[in-house]
Amino acid sequence: LKFYLMPKVIVLFFILFLHFQVFSAEKHYLFKRINTTDGLSNSWVRCAYQDDYGYLWFGTDDGLNRYDGRNIKMFRPINYNLSNLGNVTINSICRINESCIWLCTDMGLFRFDLKNEQFHLDSILPPHPVLTAIKDKDNNFWFGTNRGLYKVSLSNKKSSLFQNDPDDPHSLSDNYVNSLLIDSNNELWIGTNKGLCKYNKLENSFDCFYNSNQFETTSGNHIVSLFEDSKHRIWVGTSLDGLIEFSLDSNDPVFKKILEGSICSILEDDDGKLWVGHAAGEGIEIIDLKAFDQGVLKVNLLKNNPLDMNSLGDNSVFNFYKDRNQDIWVSTFGGGVNFYRCRENQFYKVKEQFG
Repeated sequence: LKFYLMPKVIVLFFILFLHFQVFSAEKHYLFKRINTTDGLSNSWVRCAYQDDYGYLWFGTDDGLNRYDGRNIKMFRPINYNLSNLGNVTINSICRINESCIWLCTDMGLFRFDLKNEQFHLDSILPPHPVLTAIKDKDNNFWFGTNRGLYKVSLSNKKSSLFQNDPDDPHSLSDNYVNSLLIDSNNELWIGTNKGLCKYNKLENSFDCFYNSNQFETTSGNHIVSLFEDSKHRIWVGTSLDGLIEFSLDSNDPVFKKILEGSICSILEDDDGKLWVGHAAGEGIEIIDLKAFDQGVLKVNLLKNNPLDMNSLGDNSVFNFYKDRNQDIWVSTFGGGVNFYRCRENQFYKVKEQFG
């Protein structure tokens, strides 16, 4: 494997495409709203997960919520004195087995027993913010935190911490890890505040790629989301520099800027459409990947319409999740959860209503 001490970076913008088409209302999206009596604990929903029994779990800015299709039940961790710990921000949910999940929170890593409905603070990681988690095909768990990247093996109950070393170009590019991706080749990609990294299993090190020739934090290197589509393209969402298609050309990194904006989440639906969620009030842009393959950037823009109670509930999108029916749950900053039923081309909405 070849390492990249100072990779040559090629930045190409979406003007490469012969056509750029934006459609604001290709389809009509419908929402079903659920009020506060249904129990959603907070309108800022950060993540979603479907368990083996079909329940949907939502991690919010204030606790965990379980949705059975009709009712929502809220859960919060308690301390050893059985008193509520207060607001607990849940950043990500990761399956351990059919009866247990990990909750990545700003207070540390919790195990949640789905049968007993109990929280347990897991000592396998230090009690500091855990931002994201993923499991690879070798049964290793990876945790992105604000202090580095952890690798955990449950078979031997060992953990390893990877951090940035300014004197080692093959160390992690930055200790703040926002996003993790296991691609179709079981390769681990890491999005940090200062660049994109790929884990080198043989060397137990990292190949790092930068969307500029500078190592300092730039808008294009502050990576918050990663996704691999059905054609094995790697998509990178940045905080300020938009959506980027990443590839390696003769071992040189290529960053193609496709869309502007602050991109928090990326997902492909079953119809070959790439969903791009904006964090800064710009809604959802849906790219037709079939047209994209032909050199045409065809985008459907979905935003809230205050006069249409069936429109997208909130223009700031935090996360996408696809359930076992291939339907899509859209977690938002202030509009609860938005449910898209792909089979019927309809939207529904799980929403907190104040007052």
